Amino acid sequence: MADNDRAIRDAAVRILAERGWRSMTTTEVGLQAGLTHGAVYERFRNKQQLALTIWDEELSPTLVGELDSLWAAGDKTGLHGSLASFWTPSPQLRAAVELLLAAEFDPDLRQGVREPIAALLAARLDSVTPRSAVVDLTLAIAALGLVMASDRPWVPDTSVDYPVSWLLAGIEGLDLDVPGADVTPIYLLEPMIDSGDERMDRVMEATVAVVGERGYDNAFLRDIAIKAGYSTRAVTRNFQHKIDLMAATLRWQHRRGLAGLHDYLQRAGKEIGPGQAEAAAWRWYLSPELAHARTMLIEANRLQTTERSCWEAMIPAEVEAVEGYADHNPQPDRTSALSAVHLEFGIGMGLLAVARLLPQAHDVPFQAITVPMQDYHAWSGSASE
Repeated sequence: MADNDRAIRDAAVRILAERGWRSMTTTEVGLQAGLTHGAVYERFRNKQQLALTIWDEELSPTLVGELDSLWAAGDKTGLHGSLASFWTPSPQLRAAVELLLAAEFDPDLRQGVREPIAALLAARLDSVTPRSAVVDLTLAIAALGLVMASDRPWVPDTSVDYPVSWLLAGIEGLDLDVPGADVTPIYLLEPMIDSGDERMDRVMEATVAVVGERGYDNAFLRDIAIKAGYSTRAVTRNFQHKIDLMAATLRWQHRRGLAGLHDYLQRAGKEIGPGQAEAAAWRWYLSPELAHARTMLIEANRLQTTERSCWEAMIPAEVEAVEGYADHNPQPDRTSALSAVHLEFGIGMGLLAVARLLPQAHDVPFQAITVPMQDYHAWSGSASE
């Protein structure tokens, strides 16, 4: 009996880590565990009960324990070991972050999974010194985002070594007296979809709004059609399935977003400095105005593990962008350059997640850490030449 319980739980963790919440059915768990559906049902009446059990007993302790270790890291060695755990996460850590993201739109999971982690982050923000709050939130953003991005094809060519030095430079040089720059990354407020077909643009914009409000699983073609002002039949003439519409929307949104970010950082970096430009982008990524776009990207990131069309809409564009950033990175060796870009990519993903968990993060003075980080980044690159 105990062996069967362990097999069920191991199978559930494995499915969550590799294929996500949508793939974790009690039938699939039974198949992976070598048991019948009835054997699973005898112990867990549905997948939510199974998920809450493994969350309480295994996944939450793993995630919270790793975050605590990261926050407690007092030197370069400690930070290296802790950040490495998120850079190449265990199946338990990947499953924990997947379940955390899935809980946003699942009422059976929200109270038991999402709310405790949101409370944990809020407590770190409120109960420590302002200096520690900036550091702890930055580390949490990086940690969650690195797990979300841990399946990217460039990760095997990276190393945690330089990113640890980079983060440590920001922590040691943190200055709360650095004022924030009053700048708006305009690209984030401009339409991300411009296919040249006004009707299709309206449908894809409606997709962002509906998925952003409800999550992918709770968004239906009829609701998207109503939001766009068309009939369901008119939408299905172009997109037979919801996943086709999701992929088409993502293809426009993601490519334009990546290009806009690059142009903004180039321009604003020259005008106000790269550290201030970075901090402004972070604040806007966390802003309420981008809630729907953030959720769209989170849902797409979860879908791309199993849906080829979403993978094709997302990953090639990211690879192109990451390679371009690495080619122009001040670090002279390829591994350090690519690793630096991956850390920034992970932070971008983490901002999407933390914005949902901790809305007040928008008010954190991130320039206190991004300015010394970027100063070190430029210095270390020139010093190595």
